[in-house]
Amino acid sequence: MATAGSARKLNARPQGVKVLLADDDPHVRSAVRLLLEDEPGISMVPDCATADGLVEQVASSRPDVVLVDWDLPGLRSGGVLLRLRAGAPSLRLVALSGRPEQRNEALRAGAVSFVSKVDAPESLLRVLRSLRGVK
Repeated sequence: MATAGSARKLNARPQGVKVLLADDDPHVRSAVRLLLEDEPGISMVPDCATADGLVEQVASSRPDVVLVDWDLPGLRSGGVLLRLRAGAPSLRLVALSGRPEQRNEALRAGAVSFVSKVDAPESLLRVLRSLRGVK
């Protein structure tokens, strides 16, 4: 017979991180989703392909981490990064790019980490695992 305490333990959400992916390339979105869907402690929320969609999706799904294509059209113009920070101050941005030379720019702009799209998939997993328990 289950007690109230044991029911709470069974229903407790495991320590994890909700991740939103924003990338305009459907192949990248598909590959990242496949990589992360079975990773313990990571739950994916619906992804998006535009900067405006990113702002809307962050507001509606309240992710802990956003994996964002640093070259996403409109991301660095129109105050998107400022709106994200204002609406979700604890949101952590992980910048993704096929151009490793953008690392410093992304980190200066507030990304907590940078992963090159040419790096091995383990690089992205390592970053997300390090963020998993941090709220």
